[in-house]
Amino acid sequence: MRKTISGILIFTLTGFAAYWSVIFVTPYAVLLKVKLSSRSEFNHPIYADIITDKDRHVVLPNPDFLYVVSGYDIRKSPVRITGKMPEDAYSSIAVYSNNTLNFFIKNDRQTPSKEFNILLVKEGEDVKYSESGSEVLPAPSNLGTVMMRILIDDTSRIDYLKEIQKTFRIEPL
Repeated sequence: MRKTISGILIFTLTGFAAYWSVIFVTPYAVLLKVKLSSRSEFNHPIYADIITDKDRHVVLPNPDFLYVVSGYDIRKSPVRITGKMPEDAYSSIAVYSNNTLNFFIKNDRQTPSKEFNILLVKEGEDVKYSESGSEVLPAPSNLGTVMMRILIDDTSRIDYLKEIQKTFRIEPL
């Protein structure tokens, strides 16, 4: 009877440990894999071309979008994220914490000016850069990912959409 109870206890604890390892370790592993496979630095955007099945700069990419991806690092200072959105095509910007949870998203319909100016700061940090007109965004983690997507609604407009894509900047202050 004692062996059965200890076996059940060991099985339960092993299952519990495996479950929590997957829940907490997997997001960090995904972020690290994206970082290493892109061969990029934090706070430096990657401007992806039209995605094909051979591209993996973005996890499960959609070929109907142009992507810009950058890891952010606010350990030493806040970063400013700026750029434009096309006037007549869907686009969005999303920010993810280091555990891959999305904590901010804004699309072109929520951005009437079609320009974004975001100041990414540490949560609880006293913001002294707010006079710049930036939208101040407290981040739940010091490292994470920023992704902008632009819908390719008409391939004849690809040059215009790529010009818009290149306006994306992420700069440490």
